[in-house]
Amino acid sequence: MNKFSTMDLETMSINGIQIPIAISTCDAKTSKLFVIDLVLIKTYTELAVNKLVGGARNNNFDYNLKTDNNLILTHNLGSFDGGKAFISISFYINNNKIVWKDAIRIFPMSLDKLCKLFGLKVN
Repeated sequence: MNKFSTMDLETMSINGIQIPIAISTCDAKTSKLFVIDLVLIKTYTELAVNKLVGGARNNNFDYNLKTDNNLILTHNLGSFDGGKAFISISFYINNNKIVWKDAIRIFPMSLDKLCKLFGLKVN
């Protein structure tokens, strides 16, 4: 069975462009929050985003490779967070494959309703 995790991407508009500022991820064992460098984003926005997402050590991408979670369910990836109409995005690196899937297209309901469906306590 494939290991999987969940991921949520928070964005904000800077000069009319949606920029990722935080990524949270959770699997059966751990949860982690990655936050953009608030000093760097003011002067070098693109570098700050690259460091958050995948251009530096100890970022979200490295974390997913180290935890061996090869399936990541991301709520609303194909609409708000990822843009366009993505259902799935696959990435291959060093014989590893990571797949992001849009959870709302698999389970077409709000996160609150989804938690209740699976009997999870909502805080």
